[in-house]
Amino acid sequence: MNRILILPVVFILFTTVACGSGTQKNKDAAMEDVVVEKRDSAVYMLGRSHARRMLEQCTTTDMLRNELLDIRARESLIRSRMYPEAGQAYIQGFRHYLQESGDTLAVTLFGE
Repeated sequence: MNRILILPVVFILFTTVACGSGTQKNKDAAMEDVVVEKRDSAVYMLGRSHARRMLEQCTTTDMLRNELLDIRARESLIRSRMYPEAGQAYIQGFRHYLQESGDTLAVTLFGE
């Protein structure tokens, strides 16, 4: 029963992340354009750290799904307790680490 309820949530998460990432014609050009304000650099690095940990530790689909839900929850908390740009910096760090690592999950979540 829980799997039936979780699948739509995961689909919505993937859709939200993919739609929020915009279109990228050149992954390398997107990496060069990373601009993070000094006040957001720590939260950006936190996003990168969480992406690295996820790739190293998640060995099953269930673990990956749970971690992606946690990532989205952390982003929401950062946005609400700090300010919206901090949440964006967190997700940006997460996304950039996945793209740099060449993981297929980056393509699934964010496109090219």
